[in-house]
Parts: sequence; C-alpha cells; structure tokens
Amino acid sequence: MAKLIKPTPKLDKHSSRLFLKQVAENIEKKTRAIPTPNIDNTIRSIMCDALRNKKRNS
Repeated sequence: MAKLIKPTPKLDKHSSRLFLKQVAENIEKKTRAIPTPNIDNTIRSIMCDALRNKKRNS
C-alpha cells in the first residue's frame, strides 16, 4: 500500500531568509541519529510486499 507524500512547502521571501539564517548558524553543529521506532517491523513489511509483488509478476 502506497503512502501519500506531502507536497513540498513553498517559502515566502521572509520565511526563506529566516530558514537560510538558521542553516548558516547551525551548519557546524553536530546532530545525533534520529531513532526509528519499529524499524524491524517496517523492514519485514517492505520485504514481504516485495516478495508478494515478485510472485505476482512472475
């Protein structure tokens, strides 16, 4: 089952300047990895779907 993808937000002139300012200020800051809950279930679901589609197409 496909998941909907949200459209890319469009920034106005003011928002764009604020965004670029934040990027410039934080470009050197290190970040940590974002935890992915249920990653094992997600991978299992993707693999099962891929196998199911492979069987249908064969």
